[in-house]
This record gives sequence, structure tokens and C-alpha cells, in this order.
Amino acid sequence: MPREFPNDPDWFWLRCQWQPTGLLRFDVSVQDVPADGVACLVTPLSEADGGAMLAADQAMEWIWQLGGSGVYAISLGMLALAQIEVGKPKPDPLAALARCDRAVVPPMTGRFGSIEVWRAVCAALDMNMPVYVLEQGADA
Repeated sequence: MPREFPNDPDWFWLRCQWQPTGLLRFDVSVQDVPADGVACLVTPLSEADGGAMLAADQAMEWIWQLGGSGVYAISLGMLALAQIEVGKPKPDPLAALARCDRAVVPPMTGRFGSIEVWRAVCAALDMNMPVYVLEQGADA
């Protein structure tokens, strides 16, 4: 598979290149995400509607929903916000992502335009990590 990813979000390209591998799965439900290991919740942060604090609240709702299905998850956005709030530099998302077994992209507004989501998804795929893009109708 190509290891060179477009700099800007190009989800059509990503689907064409990566969906056939089975690593990129679109329109899945929360119940389709395997419960073993740790999932990395990938959400928009700086581009989110309502700002970073609302995005963190929404991420927490998704962690709660995933947990209800037996999926243990951490949130890149919440980790970044926590670091910023205590005056530390924004953490490297790849360090957190590398500790996970899969990435999950919930249906939050702005997810397909977010450079943060794009980079995390590309990094996960580059690590041969499964990526689950939840269906639009999923609830948090």
C-alpha cells in the first residue's frame, strides 16, 4: 500500500487505496468495533464546531458509548486538551496512537475536514492499524 498520504484530507483517495485492504472500515456501528485491546478515539479538536471544550465533551460521550460496548478507548483530543489546560505543549498524537490497537472515528461534525483526524487516520493506517469510521446515524 502507498505510504505517501496527501497532506490535505482526501477521503475519496483514502477509500480507494485503503478500504480494499480491510484496514479501513467505513459506516460501521459501535458494536462492530472489537472489544479487545485499546481503541484510539480520533476526533476533531481545533476545527470542531463549538470549540475544543465542546469537542472534548463530545469525545467523552463517545468514550462512554464505546465503553458500554466493552471497548476501552482513549481520546487524542482529550489528551491534547488536558495537556494544554495545564500549560504543557500539545502532546504528540503518534505517541498515544502507537499504544493502541485500532482507531475509531465517530460521526462528529467536521471529522472529514479536520487535519487532526486526517493525520491520525493516515498514521494509523501507516502502522497497519485498523481504522473504524462510525456510521453517521450512530449516537453518542
